[in-house]
Amino acid sequence: MTESTLSSLARGGVVPKLSRLMCETTGSLEPHVDMLERRTSMTHPASDIKDVVLIVDCREDEIEGMREAHHARVAKLREQGITVSLVCWGKEDVAGFAKGYRPA
Repeated sequence: MTESTLSSLARGGVVPKLSRLMCETTGSLEPHVDMLERRTSMTHPASDIKDVVLIVDCREDEIEGMREAHHARVAKLREQGITVSLVCWGKEDVAGFAKGYRPA
């Protein structure tokens, strides 16, 4: 997802009723965590995204580093009722994992 799309999601300018999100990221989790924090901290008509799955294109050892780097921030989001899951592309059966998700 581009920075501008994430920024629009944070403001609720794009799909304001979005409550579940599944997307792929090939770089840092930072922009996605930033978006979730901004969306929950702002007063706007957009609903909170309560269930997030980030599909990460990296090796298993890299995903552990990403988890550690963002642990405190993700823990705060979880305290607010937001579930954030990381799935390593190729490691998990992403199609099977996504069965509970339906296209918007």
